Amino acid sequence: WFERAHPNPAYRREVQKMWEGLARGDRGAVVAGVVCRDGKVRDIEIRRAFIGERYNLYVIRDVTEHVATEELLKQATSELTAVIEAFPDLFLRLNVDGTIIESRTGRRGDGARASRMLLGRRVQEFLPADLSEEVENVLKGVVRTGEPATPLEFSHREGDEVRHYEARVVPLYELHAMVVVRDITARKQAEQELRRYREHLEELVAGRTAELERANQQLQRLLHYIEMTERRTTGE
Repeated sequence: WFERAHPNPAYRREVQKMWEGLARGDRGAVVAGVVCRDGKVRDIEIRRAFIGERYNLYVIRDVTEHVATEELLKQATSELTAVIEAFPDLFLRLNVDGTIIESRTGRRGDGARASRMLLGRRVQEFLPADLSEEVENVLKGVVRTGEPATPLEFSHREGDEVRHYEARVVPLYELHAMVVVRDITARKQAEQELRRYREHLEELVAGRTAELERANQQLQRLLHYIEMTERRTTGE
């Protein structure tokens, strides 16, 4: 039956080693895939428990669904980690009062050290005073409604430079939320440059319009002068 349950020789040897470890007491449980009579593969868990000094109790149960759930969780965690590492954002997991429970950063080089410094502190400590109360209300609203909040923008002076940030608050399980903080300084600078360029164009257009109006007035005066001259000439 052992060969039928584990037809792959290499995998069968691995299962054999796990069985031997279980028999020696080196491990408390074994989980292995078993090929059933219908050809389907089920994951079976065998646990060993000692009863007194002479007897062992082996508990066998089908954990196929549990193993599948664990695999899905691992895959989801791996995909989420890949997403986090692909972006330079700061990811904060908070409870409803704003206490930082977990923090992750993406491509930023000093992110790991900075993340550890944030744990256990309230996110409101790192925000401008006029934004702290708003963030607290947003957190409560997100947890209550289960819906993401409108992104918040704030600025922070770092030395001689003002950095601009965007914070997105999304609900998580139970009374938790995640805040995704993104540095939008480059975008803000581009917007300011575009605004200055647009204002400059408006000034140029306004100046050109004024020149055209003056030229039109001069032309009207010239035409009027020509008309009056022709009338006088005709009258003579």
